[in-house]
Amino acid sequence: MTFSSFNLHVTKDLVESCPDFNLIGIFHALSDTTEFLQHILNTNKRISEVFAKPYSYNLADLIKFEEELGLKYRRESYATIEGSDLLLNSILKGNENDEDLVIVDVGGYFVKPLSHISQRFPEKLPKGVVEVTTFGHNRYLDAIQTIDCPVFSVARSPLKDVEALYVGESAYLALDNFFRSTGKSLHGKSIGMVGFGMIGRRVVQKARDAGHPTYVYDIDPVKLLDARSYHHTACLSSEELFNNSRIVLASTGGQSIDADSINKYAQNGTFLASVGSKMQEIDISGLTNIASDQFIENDFLKSFTLFDGRKIYLFRDGKSINFAMGSCPDTTMDIVFSEITAAIKEILNDNFNIHQICELPYRFQQDIASRWLEINN
Repeated sequence: MTFSSFNLHVTKDLVESCPDFNLIGIFHALSDTTEFLQHILNTNKRISEVFAKPYSYNLADLIKFEEELGLKYRRESYATIEGSDLLLNSILKGNENDEDLVIVDVGGYFVKPLSHISQRFPEKLPKGVVEVTTFGHNRYLDAIQTIDCPVFSVARSPLKDVEALYVGESAYLALDNFFRSTGKSLHGKSIGMVGFGMIGRRVVQKARDAGHPTYVYDIDPVKLLDARSYHHTACLSSEELFNNSRIVLASTGGQSIDADSINKYAQNGTFLASVGSKMQEIDISGLTNIASDQFIENDFLKSFTLFDGRKIYLFRDGKSINFAMGSCPDTTMDIVFSEITAAIKEILNDNFNIHQICELPYRFQQDIASRWLEINN
């Protein structure tokens, strides 16, 4: 694959300085990931298998990337990824040769296979794992005593907050474009956010900066207090959030908008959207069951007419709206992939402890930030 220009400059340098390894990973199959994988292949390292994360890739682009890269992404549903031995077999096969196998995970999908291998085939364990997301970080944290290989997490790194800023902007811009596609304006509409984590806080802050009344609901009262300190209205229940919000967004990593809450509390004309990379924030099947009719308004929007006549609108069938805008520029993703690579390098250098979540010392983030600023200022 030949790039007209590289965007992951710091990542490229770090990959080149890494010892050889074999990679298995699940990724958002976007241009930044493709470049990251290309840098790995260019340095004679091996990629055993890569999985495209469902709902966060464009099929036409994905096929183009596969042709350029000469490496096929596995495209499977979440049900197959999490409900079969697919990942387990991938690890066992990837460890057949005498190589240092490293896993990059984006959501904790390798937790169960690694626990199983730790118990049954400890000699087949990878050298280590790098987890990228907060949802995956928490999955590994819950199971860490059952996994006998090192787990590094970059999910809570201060560098990830830079990515979150762009995700928030992308989500808001996507909303604006979606409303324009219906001939209507987003201006002035009240926006509610379920979840005030790294992504949710950035989305709702972007909405507030654009002049919208903003409401936040989170099951964690500390996060609600934090939201209030940023001048969002803190809602103590989902009922309060729905009563005040024309647009309800969700970013928790789990199902956060259930059909019962929609049926009880949603106003007529409420719009629902997800800003989570997995299609689970909104109870789509439940929403279908409480609706007497559905109608496809356009490529982005579907309406559901409830049995009492209220209309509820859903963007992108519940898939994350930020990916409709590309989510984050490749040059910014250089920061994220650099930290992933730095964690891989630490694993290969045996700088780890097992049965605890390992995180890179702050000096690593400082080094990456310094290198990135030298190139991009």
